[in-house]
Amino acid sequence: MPQQFFSKLSKDTFIYGFGNIFSKGASLILLPIYTRLFTPAEYGIIEMLTIVTSFLSIILMFGMTGAQNFFFFEQKQNGKQHQARLVTGILQFRLIWGVLILAIAMIFSPFLNSWLFDEELTWVVFAAAFSGAWFYQIMSQGADIYRLLFRPWPYLIITTIHSLISAAIAIGLVIWLNGGLTGYFVGLSIGALASSIGSWWFVRDYINWSNLHKDWWQALLKFGWPLIFGGLAMTIRNSSDRIFIKYFLSFNHMGIYASSIKVAAIASAISGIFILAFTPYSQELLHNNDKAKANKIFELSLRYYGFIFLSLVIIIATFAPYIVKLILPRNYFSSHYMVGILSLSSVFLGLTSFSSLGSWKTKKTSLYSISVVIATCITIIMNYFLIPLHGLYGAAVSSAAGMLSLVFFSFYFSHICWPISFNYATLVIQIFICLLGLLSIHISSLLEEGFQGRFLIMAGFLVILMGISVRKSEIRQLNVMWKQLKS
Repeated sequence: MPQQFFSKLSKDTFIYGFGNIFSKGASLILLPIYTRLFTPAEYGIIEMLTIVTSFLSIILMFGMTGAQNFFFFEQKQNGKQHQARLVTGILQFRLIWGVLILAIAMIFSPFLNSWLFDEELTWVVFAAAFSGAWFYQIMSQGADIYRLLFRPWPYLIITTIHSLISAAIAIGLVIWLNGGLTGYFVGLSIGALASSIGSWWFVRDYINWSNLHKDWWQALLKFGWPLIFGGLAMTIRNSSDRIFIKYFLSFNHMGIYASSIKVAAIASAISGIFILAFTPYSQELLHNNDKAKANKIFELSLRYYGFIFLSLVIIIATFAPYIVKLILPRNYFSSHYMVGILSLSSVFLGLTSFSSLGSWKTKKTSLYSISVVIATCITIIMNYFLIPLHGLYGAAVSSAAGMLSLVFFSFYFSHICWPISFNYATLVIQIFICLLGLLSIHISSLLEEGFQGRFLIMAGFLVILMGISVRKSEIRQLNVMWKQLKS
């Protein structure tokens, strides 16, 4: 086992974990506040406008996040000044592109208001939501510099402060100024603007305003534009469940479903911890000529990712009814049925950090986008048929199945580009065991069994997952790594 690599990765993961859990924990704490400030229908409207801004965010991003991750390490050997010109070129493009896209978005806002919101929103709400998405993109680029420098603490400070400031302003405007939906989105926009200014002040050493670095734009756009289609397809895939819920059901149902997504975000937050830490290391390994070492590390990382985070899904599904009952009003309680399967969807998304490595290595990002388009089509078809039959649970199943298909196809295309010796058989068994566990827990919920029965089901499947994931020869090495981590 490459102990040095995993010791460093584990330390960064714990650091990201501290901040990410704090940030997502704050979001979970805010959920009871928001669900009491807004009715399920109003919360459904917030969710729908969030979906609209997520589409806008993909266009604003234009694949620049992935391009920065890749080219930042490629320019590492040329020195800090070359990296600064790269980073500034991306920032300049985002500023110019952002102004243009926001202007176009505002032109189309009356159409969106009529089509999706029954004329219930004002232009101020759209302007605040759209500009907030832009400010967030600018903030994220600055914060990501620290992540690429393997400095997780500054990254977490910036992102955590952003979450706290935005939430505080939004709640203040809603409660004390009776701002309603307008106050909520204006507050988030103000918080994102302040955070974007702060993030770039911290990484000012990577800003070079000597000229307009448009010489970088051709390479960046060539790398990034295929990711737009993948990003748009992914956003359609991620949001199609709520769009069909509104079409077949109501904003009230959408609000309940949105609350289950927020609770399931526990899995997204914790798996996201690993992804934040793993991404810069994986990019560095991709640029390393020692493929045998990279293969060994990638295979081991995937196996333990599957074990840890699929186990987490089973744990979350077990405790979901008690979490929902504790933090949400009574009219949101039915959301607990969807939490487990939606958590699985988040973990599948994390698997794409492995399944897309070959496409990234060979710069064939269009193949990953094709995988996303296929997964999106599968998700839409399943939503169309399952939501009328099984309601919100059908939407959750469609989401997880679509994400699993993305993992499958992206692994397939990635293997064609740059084969990595993953243990696919173990991953398939891990997923199968997790699905059996979720089905067993769901049946116990329908039968209204007590906590003891659910706990025994959880414990049994966790033991099985451990047995198929952890090799006996690795236990001693894991113990050594744990001691290094504590030191």
